[in-house]
Amino acid sequence: MKKNKQIILATVLISYFLIILSNSVIFTGIVDIQHELSLSTKTLSWVSNSYSLTFGGLLLLSGRLSDIFPKKIVFSVGIIIFGITSLLVGIANTGTLLILARAVQGIGASIIAPTSLALLLDTFDGMERTKAIALYGATAGIGSSVGLVLGGLFASLWTWRIGFLINFPLAAVLLVIVFKYVTSKTSKQAISIDYWGSILSILAVASLLYAMTADNNQIIFLIIGALLLAVFVILESKLKKPIMPLSLFKDFERTGAFIARFFYMAAMMSFWFYTPQLMQGDLHFAPLWVGFGFFPMTMVMYIVALKLPEMTQKIGNARILHIGMLLTLIGMIIVCFFQNSFGYWWGIGAPMLLIGAGQSMTISPLTVSGVIRTRGEESGAASGLVNAVHQIGGAVGLAFVALVAGNINNQVMRYQVSMITATIFVIIALISSFFLIHSNRMRR
Repeated sequence: MKKNKQIILATVLISYFLIILSNSVIFTGIVDIQHELSLSTKTLSWVSNSYSLTFGGLLLLSGRLSDIFPKKIVFSVGIIIFGITSLLVGIANTGTLLILARAVQGIGASIIAPTSLALLLDTFDGMERTKAIALYGATAGIGSSVGLVLGGLFASLWTWRIGFLINFPLAAVLLVIVFKYVTSKTSKQAISIDYWGSILSILAVASLLYAMTADNNQIIFLIIGALLLAVFVILESKLKKPIMPLSLFKDFERTGAFIARFFYMAAMMSFWFYTPQLMQGDLHFAPLWVGFGFFPMTMVMYIVALKLPEMTQKIGNARILHIGMLLTLIGMIIVCFFQNSFGYWWGIGAPMLLIGAGQSMTISPLTVSGVIRTRGEESGAASGLVNAVHQIGGAVGLAFVALVAGNINNQVMRYQVSMITATIFVIIALISSFFLIHSNRMRR
């Protein structure tokens, strides 16, 4: 039984690692993609946005499906879709095929993300569950950082396509393991899917993301997205079986985790997006060296992640969270003052160590708090919301930072303004976590 649990944990972590990695492996290979497929700047942005759009837009529906149908089956479907479309991304010879394949790949990722976390909640209890979720949360940060390293490595030594082609055989292996070792409960309740809620959530997210990436009509799509979001919330409040139960927000700790995660990921996505550009444009790093430039951050994240379950047991989830956010904040403040004279090590490398340790100590506790005290039938919805906030927070934050700093021509100044904005996001996340998560735990 214990062996099965470890196999399930490994399967869940690897699958989650792959879908997070596929979102960041693009950044250091984006220049090669543009040249190879002759893409315009506007079309190029959709190589990333198409994945984020379907990933974030379908997470709530996928979370609900994992509450209704056997999680093993839903999880397997997600792996199949993700594996096949990763192959299609790797062999795409036109921009249109690449973007379409990335969009469908995002559908697979949207199924895997909440279902994998729900499987952990079904498999583990008590302290075992806390440790498993800690590793799951740390995987999000590690996957993002490793994606930058591997993206630069593949783009420089071979081709950016390897970052996607490798997913196909890995998905096949994961599928075999799932069918052999994973078991899940089937809901005994009558099957009911909130179709209107699903449609509204997808359209709302799509409108908001399009408003932040379009060349024109941004205000119109922003208003449409906001209205659809308002209608979605009203609808969810009236349904007995919504895809996003509003009861999830009755717990202050969970609400604090959702808000803090949104703003934290807004900051981190901006850091991951703009730092490789600075390294290539101002420090003249090749893609390979950009990847290696993120290696110190990746290593410290990995080391901290290994120690995290033990640290959590000793000092508690809330303290780990606050230490992690403070380390991230210090690192972000340092990069805000970047100058050419600082070079890589002092200007980027040193603060990366703080940000990397902070990420490992922040994402895991936020994941724990995001699903804490959920009833069994709500575990999938809570898992979906955790991952939806993760994706949408990053997309919204990056779009806002681009709006603030996108017109600045001087690259160093643009980076400074971007990081100042991102640092404000971290401060908001820290305040939210303290007043909602910490205060709630003190009251209990």
